[in-house]
Amino acid sequence: MQTARFVRLATLSSGILFIAACCALAQSPPNAADLDGLLLQAVYNGDRISVVNLLDKGANIEVARKGGESPLILAVENGDAGMVKLLLERGASIHARDQSERTALVTAARVPSPEIMKMLLDKKPTITEKDEALLIAAQGGPLAIAIDGTESGGKYDETEETRDSVNAPHAAMVGLLLDAGADIEAKGEAGDTPLMNAASYGATLIVKLLLGRGADINATDSLGGTALMAAACGCGVIDKPDSRAALKLLLVRGAALEAKNKEGQTALMAAAAWGRGDIVGLLLEYGADINAVDREGNTALMLAAEGGAIPTAAAVKTLLEHGAAVDAANKTGQTALMLACSGRGFDPAGMVELLLRWRADPNLKDTRGDTAADIADRSQRADAVRMLKNATARP
Repeated sequence: MQTARFVRLATLSSGILFIAACCALAQSPPNAADLDGLLLQAVYNGDRISVVNLLDKGANIEVARKGGESPLILAVENGDAGMVKLLLERGASIHARDQSERTALVTAARVPSPEIMKMLLDKKPTITEKDEALLIAAQGGPLAIAIDGTESGGKYDETEETRDSVNAPHAAMVGLLLDAGADIEAKGEAGDTPLMNAASYGATLIVKLLLGRGADINATDSLGGTALMAAACGCGVIDKPDSRAALKLLLVRGAALEAKNKEGQTALMAAAAWGRGDIVGLLLEYGADINAVDREGNTALMLAAEGGAIPTAAAVKTLLEHGAAVDAANKTGQTALMLACSGRGFDPAGMVELLLRWRADPNLKDTRGDTAADIADRSQRADAVRMLKNATARP
């Protein structure tokens, strides 16, 4: 309640200050900087009458805020179709970019608003601008929708039906951009395509649309990654959306299950390395090679056992339950157990314990002659060393 009262007061104060500034302006010669600042505030407030008056007085329609947003980008951000129409009629450029290099079209792809998108497309953006917007629109909407608005933390509905509902406006954006000539195989900075982006974010509805419009299901990015790999790991997405439905759709439509990136890693390896136990299980159901190796000889189990900043135990457990070779060694002779002892994972001691429960051999040596205990000792993992010595001592 107090927060809401504060927001109302802040909004009221902003409006009062804006009115006061306009009154002062009316009583003194116009200053360009004052006009421009008031224009940005009027656009933000959705005050079209003031916008018209300020432009008539000479305010710069291309003035930028500190973040580089022009009045048009600001209006698009606010989803204010009427303001967008007004600014376009007064000659606002659709090519202006903010400090993040976003145009109004890219901003519209995030909002999203079909009405605003159509107005911007009517102003003939460049192919590059349309491609940039397509890559953003393909990511879909928010990853979770609160169905319980309590301040203590809402519950979230993550059903496929809800995700399709959330992504429907973004799918409309994708369709509009493709109809306007955006390249369905447009590439982002990392060589990612719209299909890869949709797959990575679990935007199944958009994956379906893009495939229906002829997107190359096995196209690769600059590292050799595919849409299937993107769905398998969600590597570029912090909140790790549920991408199982998107992954299933790609598999059903013929995505190459054993395709490898430039590191020789498959979708299964990507899922395992990122701790996606559910995705690992799904890929195995579709026949993924559980003991395939990358260029360094690592299997999915080894990559998951070594781990990183996120938990990977669920992926390791799933792989072991499906028969992964627990004592397979890579090109340096290291096993999953040895890699777990490196200390680079989320919970090295827990991983060592898990692998030992599955009868990983603590006596094996790598090409340097080191055992898992040697590696754990060098990594200053005393807890792992104790477990390994106890396992070695058991008959």
